[in-house]
Amino acid sequence: MKLRAFTEEGVRLFENYILELKRGAQAPFPETLLDGPHTISISNAIDGDLGALPEDKYEAARYLHTLLKPLSPAKMKENSRGIWTWLAAFYFESIRPAKEDALPRAPYHYIYDKQWIRRYRHLLAFPHELFSLYRSNTGNGAENIKLFLNGSVRVLGGIIEQLASRQEIITSRPVVRALTALYWEPQTDAPKTGITTDDRDRTQRTNRTKKAKKAKRQVRQRKATLRLPGAGGIVRFVKVFWQLHLTYDLYSLDADQILDLLPPEFDRYRASRVALGQ
Repeated sequence: MKLRAFTEEGVRLFENYILELKRGAQAPFPETLLDGPHTISISNAIDGDLGALPEDKYEAARYLHTLLKPLSPAKMKENSRGIWTWLAAFYFESIRPAKEDALPRAPYHYIYDKQWIRRYRHLLAFPHELFSLYRSNTGNGAENIKLFLNGSVRVLGGIIEQLASRQEIITSRPVVRALTALYWEPQTDAPKTGITTDDRDRTQRTNRTKKAKKAKRQVRQRKATLRLPGAGGIVRFVKVFWQLHLTYDLYSLDADQILDLLPPEFDRYRASRVALGQ
């Protein structure tokens, strides 16, 4: 099947189908929705039928970038909601949870919304957007976004959830390079372990007994920051980023300068950081 785009009615029908599944319905996917009266043809510039979507998120982003490259920016902007929602419908079995009886995720993972708070959660549109933004293979290129596009295309992932919601972070090339240098492990071609853990002890946070509160006060008094879960991890990076943002123009610094500003709790990641290309 060739690429098409939903009309608003097509978007509504697909969203209704997702909501039916989430309510427990066993309805099969309405294949006729993909090329029915609630779709429009997009471009003759894309030859041939659509191929299989790679399971790997990074490779899926690369595939989508290549697929949509012939479309003009104006065409993509005009039809973005219809295109991305239609693609999510076309590849629905490839991006919904793999477990047979699992319910679909929230509709915004499949229904495209131009507002950033929902846009970065779309399972296809955001990986494509990020790959296209950093598509250069030199310096600040696509290799620097593997941290964000790691894992299955079926899952948004904690790294994207914690970082991409902050548009100022994800669209800053020096910040993205600094994050990659800190948290990417080139030997395993994967993120370093433990980087998405919260910076507070979750057991103590949920246990509101006097004993737990006393233990937290003792931890603060000892200032044993490096022993806390998540010290130097992504949650802490976001908090420190906004603190530094009040004093420094982080967008005028390079990645190494940003890394040098981080406090000692980041040393365990900073000591083994990957070399930054130019």
